[in-house]
Amino acid sequence: GDLTIELLRKSGETVEITGIDFNRNMMQIAEKRIENSGGGRVSFASGDIADLPFPEEYFESVGTAFAFRNMTYKNPMAERNIAEVLRVLKTGGRFVVVETNQPKPGLIKHLCHFYVRCFVFLAGALISGSRQAYRYLTDSTVNYYTPEELKQFLRRAGFSRVNYYRLLFGAVSIHIAIK
Repeated sequence: GDLTIELLRKSGETVEITGIDFNRNMMQIAEKRIENSGGGRVSFASGDIADLPFPEEYFESVGTAFAFRNMTYKNPMAERNIAEVLRVLKTGGRFVVVETNQPKPGLIKHLCHFYVRCFVFLAGALISGSRQAYRYLTDSTVNYYTPEELKQFLRRAGFSRVNYYRLLFGAVSIHIAIK
């Protein structure tokens, strides 16, 4: 919901935004946030990334923020998920991925991994009561692709051009992949 609100703020009046999630409760929270912010150019659809309810070449742009790791990390459906994004994206369209990545080797990488393994895991497990969910989060974060590896993954998946920008000392990146 927060990302959708920000997209609304930054986009022109003719831009329409579709939020998609398989978790209906998450969509209801997002819908309330959008209503409270006065946004009107947003629709929501319940769907699975591996089988999106849209025709081929439907979207000019597709984006995900901190969900791509779940679509791809040790996921046997990773190739299918990316193929589905390519299917619904118009030729020349952009796929924007904001995701955690591996910082360059060195002190920053060690500090980031220590923070995720200790603070994020412990605090998340205590607050949520789900050690398993935060064990996955920790494992997938500290073992995920480097930005260059993610770039190559997207190129192999069929995108014609991929660029990325590192943020937060390389712990996060924005990848822009062109179909």
